Amino acid sequence: MNQVMPKIIDLHKTHHRMLKRGKQKIPTHFGMLDLYRNYKATTKDPISYRDFSDLHQSLNDEVLTLIREKNFIYNLPAKLGKFRVKKYKTKVKVNEDGSFEWKSLKIDFKKTWEYWESKYPGKTRQEILKIPNKARVYHDNRHTLGYGYKYVWYKGTSIFKGKSVISFKPVRKHSRALASWLKSVDSAHIDYFE
Repeated sequence: MNQVMPKIIDLHKTHHRMLKRGKQKIPTHFGMLDLYRNYKATTKDPISYRDFSDLHQSLNDEVLTLIREKNFIYNLPAKLGKFRVKKYKTKVKVNEDGSFEWKSLKIDFKKTWEYWESKYPGKTRQEILKIPNKARVYHDNRHTLGYGYKYVWYKGTSIFKGKSVISFKPVRKHSRALASWLKSVDSAHIDYFE
């Protein structure tokens, strides 16, 4: 068994490097491999790393689907807090001179590229990127009546040391699933908490 583990670990590291999109905004100091090592050390008959990883991922997928599609509030064990979808009103900030502070809104990259490609026909994307001070298209969230939504980890009721320096950011797959869900007809009957 010990001879097999290094191969699994190396495959995991290689697989992780292949999927990585760039420098992580939030570095992980404790990951799936650490969870598996702890599990393996505390279990008499452990399952394989692949099965452990698949089980972990499918459980996370199911919980986040419930949170997203049923407005479920997931209470973590051992008073570690709660996960839920938070609804917030997007606000445009206005500077003292009357100009808008666009940094408060998120860029709609798909519509921005469509706009740029129509405004600069015949240019490649690299050429368009070199053009300074291009106008951008921002999300107005009309389909959600001006509200934005995100997964949040509510730590207000949790009791553990160092909670202020620990953060949660869902993987892209789940962030995109939330955005797709909000654009669907099925999401219309759910009212999330602010």
